[in-house]
Amino acid sequence: MKIKNFQVEASEKAFLFESIDEDTRVNVTDLYNSEVSVCWFGAVADCNNTQDSIDVATDNHAPFDAAIKCFKNIADPKFEWKNVVNIPASLGLNFNLYCLKSPLIIHSSVQLVGIGMVKSQLVFPNTGGGITISENNIGGKLAIGCEISNLTLFGPLFITDDLPPLPTYDKGNGITIRAACSIKEVKVASFDGNGIHLSANVAVPPASNANGTQLFYVDCRNNSINGILVDTAGGGSGDTN
Repeated sequence: MKIKNFQVEASEKAFLFESIDEDTRVNVTDLYNSEVSVCWFGAVADCNNTQDSIDVATDNHAPFDAAIKCFKNIADPKFEWKNVVNIPASLGLNFNLYCLKSPLIIHSSVQLVGIGMVKSQLVFPNTGGGITISENNIGGKLAIGCEISNLTLFGPLFITDDLPPLPTYDKGNGITIRAACSIKEVKVASFDGNGIHLSANVAVPPASNANGTQLFYVDCRNNSINGILVDTAGGGSGDTN
C-alpha cells in the first residue's frame, strides 16, 4: 500500500498517520524502517541569528517533541526497527535554523538524525538548555541507547552578545546526558552552560547514569562554562576514551 498526501495526527496517544484523500490509517511502526521527519509534524526552519528573526520564528518544540514521542516503546516485541527521527536540511541563506524556544527532553531510545552539521541546524534562543537525554522512565520509555547525529545546536549566545546569568546545576547546557547514548558528528555552540554535560552522578538529584556514553567527532565551542563536562560524583566511574 502506498500512502501519499498524508498529514500527521500528532497526538501522543494516536501514533497514526491519516491520509487526506482517503480513509487510510497506518500505525507508525508499520512504516518502512519506522523513520519519520520532524517536518511531517509541522517543523519549519525559518529563522536566523538575529533577535528580530527569533521573535517571529516558528517554535518547533512541539513538532520535534511529537515526532520523538510518536514511536511505541522499543521494548514492544513487535517493534523490529530503529526509531529514527530525521531533521531535513534547512533551506535558504538567511533563514536556515529550526528554532526551539524551550528545551527538548528525550525519554526514549530514538535516533535524532540530521544530514550534516552545516545543513541541519537548531537554535535554542532561551536560557534553560538544549537537549536532555533523560534516564527517567516516563510511560515505560527509557532513553538508554538514544543517538544524536549530524546536527548543530546553537544556544542563546548565538543570538546576542549579552551574557545571561550563569546557570544553576544542569541548566543551560547544550546537551545534558543522563543515560547511555551516542553523540556523533554534532556541533554544540554558544550555550550559557556546558556544551555537553555528561552525568553519571547519583549524588545530585535526579540521579543519573550515563556510563557507556560514546562521543564521536564532537565540536564544542563558545560555551560559557565547559566544552564537555564529565560529572561522576557519587558513584560514576569517570572512565573516558
